[in-house]
Amino acid sequence: MNDIVNDQQFSNIFENNLSKSTLFLNPYNESKRKTSSDNEKLKNHSLELSSFSGEATNVQLPRTSIVITKDVNSRASSYYEESESHIPITYFMSIWSKLISQDLEKEKVKAKEIIKQYKDVSKSGSKSKSLSNAISFKWIIGCSCKHTANDDNNTRKSVDRNYHLEEEQILILALSFSPYSEVNPIHWEILSSVYKCCNLNENDNKRRGVPRYGKHWESIGFQSLDPSTDFRGSGIFGLCQLLFLVSSGLSENIKNDILRLSQDKIHNFPFAIVGINFTKMIIDRLRAGKLDKLAEKEKTYISVVNGIYRGIWIMFYKIWKSRKCEITHFASVLQELKKIIKSRPKYLLNMAIL
Repeated sequence: MNDIVNDQQFSNIFENNLSKSTLFLNPYNESKRKTSSDNEKLKNHSLELSSFSGEATNVQLPRTSIVITKDVNSRASSYYEESESHIPITYFMSIWSKLISQDLEKEKVKAKEIIKQYKDVSKSGSKSKSLSNAISFKWIIGCSCKHTANDDNNTRKSVDRNYHLEEEQILILALSFSPYSEVNPIHWEILSSVYKCCNLNENDNKRRGVPRYGKHWESIGFQSLDPSTDFRGSGIFGLCQLLFLVSSGLSENIKNDILRLSQDKIHNFPFAIVGINFTKMIIDRLRAGKLDKLAEKEKTYISVVNGIYRGIWIMFYKIWKSRKCEITHFASVLQELKKIIKSRPKYLLNMAIL
């Protein structure tokens, strides 16, 4: 008699099994709380139960979008689908506006100290020269040399430079001291954008995710699987100038010609490393105050250094292609370009076209 189950008991057992099975399978249950209200909601789900066991079959769970939990600057090593984690290409001016607001206090202090040192040396040399000229003038004219108002104006112009220009100079130099940071999303944004802009393979361009590490970085001229190790000489500013060149500094045709030449079987060169060397050359001139006059005339520092950077690249491309250079010629070509940037920076600045 104990084995006999009446209709009421059967109904109770069936409902208990139904509640347990749906509670386990319900994809929307967040806390798994066994309340009567939860059970009422669970009963409304469309589930097919096979016999009295309460097992569910043919359960159609809703399709959810893939969630990428890793940050964009993580050490991920696989491509992400564009629809899931697409990070659009960033252009230089957009990045520059973000970098202006970055906390670079330590780097700026260092930049100010270096700029001051060069200014002090320059002033010391100028005073000696002025004293020598004054003595000569006194002997020739036979009268005492007086400090003129014009001298005061010239001194004031050299000392009280435009505040905006000075801040730009400090920021550029500070960025050249700032290493690549894994925890700064802007740095990854720049680095991944450089790769996308350099990628000549249309099929790869359809998949916008970029692995943080891998041999793909060597394809655009970095020295290892981790490109961040190559920025020691120019800091994050070297990467910024690469972005300027490939995103907006050149026409698409010229940019692609340079990239193809860099990947030539015979006349190849490491594109990224070459660009970082050019940035280092420019930074050396900037910290010594050798680009001040050009910046004052153009009323901007960043346009001057980027314009010279573009000019060096165009000059390099013309030399490399016309002379059919190989990688063994790079050191001599670099020395030649150093002489040009020292003697003719304005020429490089104005070299907008081939």
